Amino acid sequence: MSRERRRSTDPRAAVREQREHQRRIRHKRRPCGALPAVPTGLVGEFITRGRTRHERLLLRARWDEVTQDDAGNPIKVDGYNLEVEFSDDLGATWERHSRHKIPAKADDDPNTWAQAIVHRIRKRPRYRYRFRVEAFKGECRSGYSAFTPALSPTDSDAPPAPTNVRIFDKGVDRVVIRWDPPTDPDDPEMLHEDVQHFAAEISKFSDFSVIYDRDRYITKSRVAFKVDDADAGDTFYGRAW
Repeated sequence: MSRERRRSTDPRAAVREQREHQRRIRHKRRPCGALPAVPTGLVGEFITRGRTRHERLLLRARWDEVTQDDAGNPIKVDGYNLEVEFSDDLGATWERHSRHKIPAKADDDPNTWAQAIVHRIRKRPRYRYRFRVEAFKGECRSGYSAFTPALSPTDSDAPPAPTNVRIFDKGVDRVVIRWDPPTDPDDPEMLHEDVQHFAAEISKFSDFSVIYDRDRYITKSRVAFKVDDADAGDTFYGRAW
């Protein structure tokens, strides 16, 4: 049996071709006239839901309702696309947290703003969150707004960062980082009461633009990272928090 014959009779290939055809139709861009205006007035705040052990931390994202197109004419948008990012290193690097499709508010809603509630928010000292929004009407999109400033879910009395972070030892196949943990201001011999654990990472670059390795849960004031043989002679930088 020829190769073409096998391909045409394969039910999985037929399903894949059908899905690809549907995808092309679904994502086909239609010509747009005036586009919705880019959302403005983005504000984020953290709220809690539930009680005692079941209390959850949520992010409430708000922005001004889009009522005009980019030419200033009145428009009724169908909804918004919300994109949320998070950082676990005080905003040095960002990763996608979630995306949400938010319908437009009802006509009888008196508020002049739209909002969305984002779940799975972690209350950690070094965690930061930010979001951006775009409006859409049919296939026409406004394009995303700029991201909000970094939002911190923790209180202002987070524990201080470790000090004197240094490369303690460098062998053929490992790099050891050590630091001085933050102590209690009233008793320098005691660990700061808000410290639960540490995190550390190493990089070949002083600005940590590329992370070589990272450990996010360390209970001691030192950690050893394994180094590949090809990188044994390279210079490494370390930091901890």
